[in-house]
Amino acid sequence: MNTPVRLATFGVGLLAVFGAAVGVGSAIGPVGPVGPPAEQVSPADHAPAPGDAPPAPGPSHEEHTP
Repeated sequence: MNTPVRLATFGVGLLAVFGAAVGVGSAIGPVGPVGPPAEQVSPADHAPAPGDAPPAPGPSHEEHTP
């Protein structure tokens, strides 16, 4: 076999494998946790870690007003 025929055969085989994977995946369905979805918690709802320092205070706007 020459090179173009080998590459074409490889490409067709690759398409067949991916096509089969898509078919099996759509037949099985999504995979994930069973049960109701977990509650969404935003980072603002969490307390800071014990080692975290509080944010440094910024300049006050009252200091710069004439």
